[in-house]
Amino acid sequence: MKYDISGGAFRKSGRFTEKDGVLYFAYSANYIEFETEAGEVTLTFVTDNDFSEVEHPSRAAVTVNNGRRWSEKEEAFEAALLSDILLEEPGETAKTVFLGAPGETKTVRVSKLSEAHYALFGLRFIETRGDYEIRPTKAPEKFIEFVGDSLTCGYGNEGREDSGEPFSTATENPLDAFAVLAAEKLGTDYRLVSWSGIGTLSCYTPPEESRPHRGILMQDLYPYNAPLNEARLSGTYKSGAGLITDDKTPYGFTEKPAAVVVTLGTNDESYTRSIKEREEDFAFVFGHFIDEIHKLNPGVPLLFCHGLCEDTLVPVFQRLTENYQLRHPECPIRFIRMPQQQKEGRGIDGHPNKKVHLQTAKCLAAELEKIIF
Repeated sequence: MKYDISGGAFRKSGRFTEKDGVLYFAYSANYIEFETEAGEVTLTFVTDNDFSEVEHPSRAAVTVNNGRRWSEKEEAFEAALLSDILLEEPGETAKTVFLGAPGETKTVRVSKLSEAHYALFGLRFIETRGDYEIRPTKAPEKFIEFVGDSLTCGYGNEGREDSGEPFSTATENPLDAFAVLAAEKLGTDYRLVSWSGIGTLSCYTPPEESRPHRGILMQDLYPYNAPLNEARLSGTYKSGAGLITDDKTPYGFTEKPAAVVVTLGTNDESYTRSIKEREEDFAFVFGHFIDEIHKLNPGVPLLFCHGLCEDTLVPVFQRLTENYQLRHPECPIRFIRMPQQQKEGRGIDGHPNKKVHLQTAKCLAAELEKIIF
């Protein structure tokens, strides 16, 4: 049986854009999920991947029953990817995935592994072999929203710093990053709004440069549904061009998360560099941003996480946490200083590997448990 994206045959989690019969996934780890007794399924994907992104194609994953397995190499429980799909050619690509024995009920999840600012990732059709149907799964009672940068995306967690391997979408996996791992540990769903190199005062600023980089900041993304998708679909997006589109569709915020976790600041630190005036500028801008989060998610607990890679802004986050609680006493808020990774725990470009992500997830889940249950 063949299904298009309409009709409600599957459940969606995350932010999406629909156009011309294609469901475009926005952020890392956004997924669709369905139940079926089929033994195999054919998925028709769509991607643009049309401007110098040979090394950064869209990447999808198919998992069954949300399985995980222990990896001796990574020293971590990693997502058991039934199919790992790199969409290296633009246009439509049909992929057939064998799910298991026909007649057995399976929960099938199609997730986006590549992050938002690389090639588009869309799904047009789901087709089962034979007369087997698909139907949407039931959503967990709670979900946690994670707002972050490359750490949340799982940037480089499938590679090793000492390998000399450059970053590509083939070496990042948000399903094995701390946000998804923490949510799974607590039995909640998850929604990610994450973008590598992003900040609120400045994106990543190379050491030899002294001016802040403000191409796309998180406050340009968070209140809106999927602005990059819209810009790329309309043909107005240019990499590094700043504000991605003037015609952004607001995100509805109709569902209330159990908590919002903000893991930003590492890229801002590449600019603030322990300079007091810059840190004050960061505090001002970040304070406004979290007030916007509060406005869009009134009463929702907030958790700041920082320190995994750099920690010079920790005192600023502590002060911001105290000030926020004074302004919003009805809203629980916490700050967690993440344990700083050691050199042997580094993936590509100095980012944490899967083992560090698993350790971080345990700390994060312990703090979240205090405010959402």
